[in-house]
Amino acid sequence: MRDEGAAMRVHVDPTVISGKRSSSSTSEIGSFNGGGNSIFMEAARSSVNSQITESARNPSFQSFNDVVDLVFNPLRSVISQNRRRYTEDGFNLDLTYITDRIIAMGYPARSIERLYRNSMCHTVKFLERNHSGHYKVFNLRGNYFYDVEKFHGRVGLYHMKDHHPPRLDLMDPFCKEVNEYLRADPKNVVAVHCKAGKGRTGVMICAYLVSINFYNLPRQVMDYYSIVRTVNNKGVTIPSQRRYVYYYAQMLKYGLKYTPLRIELVGVYVERPPQPGVTFKGDLVMRVTQHDIEMFNGTPITISRQQWIEEEKLWLGKVPFGEDSFNPSTDSYDTKNLCVSRRAWGWSVTHPYRVYLEGDIRVDIYAENTVAASRLRKPRKRREKIGHVWLNTMFTCPGSCGGGYRHGDEMSPYPEGATSITEKRTIPKPHNTDTTTPHLNSTCTDCQKKRKTRCLGERWEASNLELKLPPGLEEHCPFSTLSDIYGDYTKAPRFGIEELLRNAHALGLVQDIYNERRNALPKCGVPVDAAVEGRPEAGGPVLIRRNRDEHVHIFPLIEVDRAFKNESMPPGFKLIIITRCIHSQDSAAQEKAETALADARRVVAEHEEEKRNKNKKGMSYPPNVHIVGAGPLDTATSWPKCPLQAERVSSSSLGNIIAFPTKPEQWEHTASSSGSTSECVDDSEDRILRLQDSDIVFDNPVEDVFLGDSQNSENGGENSSSGSGSQEVTSAVDSLLDDVRLTGLTPYENSDEMCSNNTVASLQCDSCDKPLHCEKYSVS
Repeated sequence: MRDEGAAMRVHVDPTVISGKRSSSSTSEIGSFNGGGNSIFMEAARSSVNSQITESARNPSFQSFNDVVDLVFNPLRSVISQNRRRYTEDGFNLDLTYITDRIIAMGYPARSIERLYRNSMCHTVKFLERNHSGHYKVFNLRGNYFYDVEKFHGRVGLYHMKDHHPPRLDLMDPFCKEVNEYLRADPKNVVAVHCKAGKGRTGVMICAYLVSINFYNLPRQVMDYYSIVRTVNNKGVTIPSQRRYVYYYAQMLKYGLKYTPLRIELVGVYVERPPQPGVTFKGDLVMRVTQHDIEMFNGTPITISRQQWIEEEKLWLGKVPFGEDSFNPSTDSYDTKNLCVSRRAWGWSVTHPYRVYLEGDIRVDIYAENTVAASRLRKPRKRREKIGHVWLNTMFTCPGSCGGGYRHGDEMSPYPEGATSITEKRTIPKPHNTDTTTPHLNSTCTDCQKKRKTRCLGERWEASNLELKLPPGLEEHCPFSTLSDIYGDYTKAPRFGIEELLRNAHALGLVQDIYNERRNALPKCGVPVDAAVEGRPEAGGPVLIRRNRDEHVHIFPLIEVDRAFKNESMPPGFKLIIITRCIHSQDSAAQEKAETALADARRVVAEHEEEKRNKNKKGMSYPPNVHIVGAGPLDTATSWPKCPLQAERVSSSSLGNIIAFPTKPEQWEHTASSSGSTSECVDDSEDRILRLQDSDIVFDNPVEDVFLGDSQNSENGGENSSSGSGSQEVTSAVDSLLDDVRLTGLTPYENSDEMCSNNTVASLQCDSCDKPLHCEKYSVS
């Protein structure tokens, strides 16, 4: 499908004489909006209008193979679907300039695949003609390789699998290699491709644009890419792909180095499962994989249609949350907010089994049914995927990722009446009253193009929006270098890109679908009746509560791949994954985890080697060429501390609640406080007293110290006074204060029993100027 408004994709008719301009050429950029000037070349308008395009040259009719390629162009257009095609100068390629120096394109094929994808010969011709000696190609298509000498050896190979988001550990090397090549010469450009040139290609290009601050926010970058690469603004749309761009942006923000954190899986649960017999047929099945290796496979759960109907009756007019619900926007542990789900179905890892994970993880939800046997075939199981989620273990613990992770689409909603890359005009422009548009009944092709352009321009003007110029554009590609790259700066893609951005907004293609769907869910109401609490091996419905050492990751329907597009899925569907970190001082647990994960790495390596050997037989495998990501997987070399875990020395000590800052910017990357004086920091509703030179965080309290006293008191036991509990706490504090200072105080509702203790009265709370064990705080 052609987009007549895209100047960089104009089809040049070979019969056109050299002095005649195409109706969609760059000379008309800016005229479509009723006379408004281009924000990219305000001062150069007169030069653009006077520029004459070079003679049309069609390279398609130079050999028999070229004629064959031309015949199959309609098929290529169908295969490319919504991706924009480059149709200038007789080329017809699945290729788009994302910026003046970055190209996204489909795989350059040589075999039968070239009949419906980009052909290698035309791709080489395009790059040699437009950027000879100044281009480098990045191949992201896994085990699919070609002769790198076709591009004079300027090829970067990255091992990325189809139907997977790009590995997080490959993003930084890719961005550095691209940046190094572009900085080497201002005329250099890069061409990036995977298979189709949209998903993996889009994620990696967006990651690079984020790394150079092309826009201020990663969501702006993805919106920009989606509009420029596709005709319907469907570029980086898969939730997991977007999640990985946000992962990388958070790593850059906090200066983090990728570390595949080793964790333990606790369980996987679903809230509001889909309707059996409609959305899926058979049993509900869950699987957890790591690099295509199955790490955990849950027992099938049978949900009858009658059970589902009864469940839906309970949910009618009710909401999934209440006053005791866990808040997914913070990873704080609060004894008052432990309810993860009131009614969930799912799978728990039960004793004696342990499931350890690291790196990129995929959680799949399937429907499994049995296909009846026949005379020639035995009965077999058939699986139909409902949805899946990709996540990286580095972002399961706030202590390893610079703070709790929240989905970027939720954190960056569109401003009212605008989008991420536009803003409302402060003074609306007057509408152009020019009436020189072609007659409505005209059948002239040029007239129809002008009429379409004028219509889009009127829509854009009526929207009263202004495009935001990418802040990093000038540094990425200075205006002064455009003539060096393209011979004539008016041919630079940025001018056609501006038109694409305006047209997409004029057509209403840019929408905040994520937040529209999220805000459509009820925000208040009566909580649904809770089921019986439990952690079943496989079953439900049950009430799920969070334990103090667990991390909870909740993925609503709009963040679940595949399922988010299924209209039969319940809007309130959630996928809940619970994990825990391996204790930094538990050597036995560390040894078990390392043994299990080392075995998984060995299986992955064998599997990859088998695939490489298989692919060598069917295609040219580049000898002695480094392939990034094809070697051993990155592994962690240390066991970082988790904020939810206590030091071994404090495992029998104090505490009642763990309070964390609600904003990632407030997180401390070390367990100790660097402040020189005591201070009360009001990070959230809970207050924390941080003291100087602390080495210990008291965050695994022993409840029997506090709760045991109150229970004995109620039962009239001999230890009904507060002395027993407070003496035990006091002795623990005294022994610890000999060598280390305390890190925090947190609210404790029964702390009046503790106020009699004056052992550490020299430590005072800034909030009320009372001793450590005051009416508001207890030791944490």
